[in-house]
Amino acid sequence: MATIVLGAGIAFPAAASASTAPAPLSLTSSSCPTNIVEGELDGCVTELQDLLNVHGAGLSVDGDFGANTLTAVKNFQSAHGLGVDGQVGPQTKAALYAAAAPAPISLTSSSCPTEIVQGELDGCVTELQQLLNQHGANIVADGDFGPNTLAAVRTFQSAHGLAVDGIVGPNTKAALMGGSSSVPAPIALTSSACPADIQEGLISGCVTELQQLLNQHGAALGVDGDFGADTLAAVKDFQSAHGLEVDGVVGPNTKAALDAGSGTVPAAILITSSSCPANIVQGEDDGCVTDLQELLNQNGANVSVDGDFGPNTLAAVENYQSTHGLGVDGQVGPQTKAALTGNAAPTGNPPPPSAATLTAIVNYATAIENGHAETGWAGGHLPYGYDGGHGATPGPSPADCAADGGDPACWTATQNGTPGYNGEISVDCSGFARWVYALAYGHDVLGASGTDVQISEMTRVSSPVPGDLVFFGSSSTNTHHVGVYIGNGKMINAYDTGTYIQTNNVSDGGTVVGYYQYGSGSTTTAGQSTNADWAKHVLADGGWPQSTNNVTVIMQWMSSEEPPSDWWDRNNPLNNGYGSGGGAGLGSYNNLITAADFAAQNLQQGTSDYGHIVADLASSAAPATTAQAIIDSPWSCGHYSGSTTCNTSGNPPWGAAFNHGSVATVAAPASAW
Repeated sequence: MATIVLGAGIAFPAAASASTAPAPLSLTSSSCPTNIVEGELDGCVTELQDLLNVHGAGLSVDGDFGANTLTAVKNFQSAHGLGVDGQVGPQTKAALYAAAAPAPISLTSSSCPTEIVQGELDGCVTELQQLLNQHGANIVADGDFGPNTLAAVRTFQSAHGLAVDGIVGPNTKAALMGGSSSVPAPIALTSSACPADIQEGLISGCVTELQQLLNQHGAALGVDGDFGADTLAAVKDFQSAHGLEVDGVVGPNTKAALDAGSGTVPAAILITSSSCPANIVQGEDDGCVTDLQELLNQNGANVSVDGDFGPNTLAAVENYQSTHGLGVDGQVGPQTKAALTGNAAPTGNPPPPSAATLTAIVNYATAIENGHAETGWAGGHLPYGYDGGHGATPGPSPADCAADGGDPACWTATQNGTPGYNGEISVDCSGFARWVYALAYGHDVLGASGTDVQISEMTRVSSPVPGDLVFFGSSSTNTHHVGVYIGNGKMINAYDTGTYIQTNNVSDGGTVVGYYQYGSGSTTTAGQSTNADWAKHVLADGGWPQSTNNVTVIMQWMSSEEPPSDWWDRNNPLNNGYGSGGGAGLGSYNNLITAADFAAQNLQQGTSDYGHIVADLASSAAPATTAQAIIDSPWSCGHYSGSTTCNTSGNPPWGAAFNHGSVATVAAPASAW
């Protein structure tokens, strides 16, 4: 029986019928209703049943909120001191996830990184989420830095005059740790950040907004964001005066009455209407801004909907533009309007990914490999499945053995019942890359197509960094595999039928076409791609440190074979027959990326011959030490016949010609790459 692992690593057996259930959706996702009730049939209920089973319910996981699920919900609510109504609202959701959360760790602890970014999963994030909730965020404290936490961080930064980058660095930590006594920034009562029912005891920006609205109706409250006795009395007075049920709970009817009576929010006007200016800018106060704020909130902004284009709205616009590949100017012009309303035409290359985005890509890939639950997956080891991950939305989907001409290995797995069988929820290599990038960027940047289309949407880079994608095949128009590069010659990937998401050496994937970034990063063109860059490719493919010592000796080796002025003509010093392009072991490869990959593979395949070279590269030995290992290797003796002193004291004749000095950094023509 399969095992599913939720957020903090709590494992439970998957029900036998789980493969037929709708794919699980996080209960806090915008795809799930505020209150999940009996009769619902979808992935929200699948997730609910999985969580209830963690707490011992023993339900069949089928995504159907029937009588047994209702009983289990009521039992859970009763056992956790919640209102027993059988409805899974914000409080019940939070309690269900709370047991799986890692124990909080102080943000200032040495156990927490200097910068906490999206994709992290640990107690540092639990502590962060709890602190954000003290400032009115109302997010689930599950230890998972996902899209909701990112939105809450940005909202907090904007409200406290910090750089709005979604990264929890020293300044944001200090504000969170030291500013808990300040009044929470107001949050619109209709925002998804506010609970459906605001009640006594809540401290948040939702209460700040509530108190301000009550004061507009004559309450004369102190605005502190704390729903105490005075606020309770003011709510009851307002309800009584407006013919509402007097229960002191600020639910939908009371919220509507407060907003309707405030007279402060202009009626929304479509931003594409002729009534709105071509460019909506900071300082505008009208219904165009009301519509803009509502659209931004649909994209996770959580700004107050008040019709006033102030600093918070400006920050939200700039964040939206940045994450959607638009010019970041804070003005809502035709392109930004089109993107917000879903009518955007394709634009040019988006900007290069930020360091935080690249880190998030690696973190998400690692979390999935480790069995962590993410949007669309309840957790556990995720199998490779042919055509998996190419559904309407990113994430695991049923393997389809018949797709794109069919896959014999997939049918064999179906017959044998091994991972990757037809219909199993899974991802293939490009489906995995698509999903990880969607989680990191917050939207589907790569789309549902395969590797040939994905590579066409990206830019090849000369110096790969963790978070880039590495593609394999015979050319950029004929690719067959992709993995998420994580550094040191490693990648996380959906490797093949019969395997699960795993880490492999880049060399395991076959012929490397190149490393690519989503965005307009640095391309492999003349003036940017040099012999130093090529040396780094060799080291990255081999899993060796890209240290100054290692780059130096690789460049020296190259220059000993071919002058730096045209170093790319003989584009692999180790032409030794292990798959070289010349067939006889003396030819060059069809491009420098392939050459770098084979140079690394050749050294690794011939470890009995080249063990000293590999060991020296692994330890970043001094260039002279590694050079001597090259000179003394059987490659030197065999490649330059006539030497009788190989592997003995003294250098062979070629060793005297080895360039131990500095080597000029020279760019290769673009065609060589």
